[in-house]
Amino acid sequence: MKTAMKPWITLLALCSLEVGSSFSFAPAIFHRQQQHSSVGESRLFQSSIAIPEEKYSQGRSGAGVSKSRSRVRVVDPNSNIYAPKSSNATITPHEDTTKDVVVDAEEQIGILRSKTLKELKLACSRRNIMYGKFSEAEEYVQAILEDMEKTLAFSVTGLIQPGSVTELTGEQLDQEMTRQESLILVDVYATWCGPCRVILPQLQVAAQKLVQEEVRVAKIDADKHSDWVGRYQVQGLPTMLLIKEGSVVDRLEGAFMTNEIIDFVRQHA
Repeated sequence: MKTAMKPWITLLALCSLEVGSSFSFAPAIFHRQQQHSSVGESRLFQSSIAIPEEKYSQGRSGAGVSKSRSRVRVVDPNSNIYAPKSSNATITPHEDTTKDVVVDAEEQIGILRSKTLKELKLACSRRNIMYGKFSEAEEYVQAILEDMEKTLAFSVTGLIQPGSVTELTGEQLDQEMTRQESLILVDVYATWCGPCRVILPQLQVAAQKLVQEEVRVAKIDADKHSDWVGRYQVQGLPTMLLIKEGSVVDRLEGAFMTNEIIDFVRQHA
């Protein structure tokens, strides 16, 4: 009597393939790559997730792309941390903070006054504004405007705060790039990317420690803004782009620890 092969046996057989083989699972392609490491080197993973070529092929004309070094860290495809994209997915590790682009003060006041109390509270929370004693919606509006005035000296859009990681749209990032006197570190991620979720806390700590360098730290969803991502030829996730004077000058591909991210940025500060 034939016995059906158990699923875990099949998985074990796949995981035992020689280094150099590749696995193709939608929506990501996992590439196994041999990685040599020195003793004592801190690393989160030994792998990276490559983006399918057809996914972000739009906009790859090379415009606005400068020659830059690419540092790659590969990730173990046998790890169970990946979250494939599906209609039933409920994991949302990256809070969507993309909001209206700031054009002028009067327009922004109108935008804020049109928000619900719940939305205003959320905006205050994102900006670390203590609103426990507020009783009127206008108090929330004025507190947010006051905070935005402070951050406008740091961020073109007024959305990025020193020491924080802010989600932006491609349009908002283009606006941020018009201010060329300070660096911008952009985390390109996807909600289905496991390593992207894991490095987010590392990036948040790095942002706090890079306050003195006035580094603006942002993140962008590769699925929602594929045109912007394709323009800068991002081919694997997670990828961090370092932008200086309007151009990408360096990038990190894969998962890195806080200190490694800080060292990477300070080389260009």
